[in-house]
Amino acid sequence: MLVIIMFYITLFILWFLTLYFLMRVFERKADAFVLKIGINPEVYIRALVKLNVLNLIPIEVSRVQEAFQTHPTVIKRLRKVAVKYGVNEERLKEIVDNVVKELYEDKYGDGSK
Repeated sequence: MLVIIMFYITLFILWFLTLYFLMRVFERKADAFVLKIGINPEVYIRALVKLNVLNLIPIEVSRVQEAFQTHPTVIKRLRKVAVKYGVNEERLKEIVDNVVKELYEDKYGDGSK
């Protein structure tokens, strides 16, 4: 009986690791496809940030949390896109900050009242 239980546990772990690997590969391929069809990298970066903020997904997480996520963190995806398409780190930070600020102002106003 113990052998059967260990077999199923091993099978589950292998299934999870395979799924984990495939999901990350698919995310990279999706990013590459979007940029290949001609979407401006800065527009794509803005879109990814907006999706994550609006869905309450943190931009960055700890290494421990990241290890258990099936998808790469958005900041890693953004950095890969930025490096590949010549968006420097300073500009990337500026884009992220601007998107977060715009979304905050849309929701709460700009504080000028």
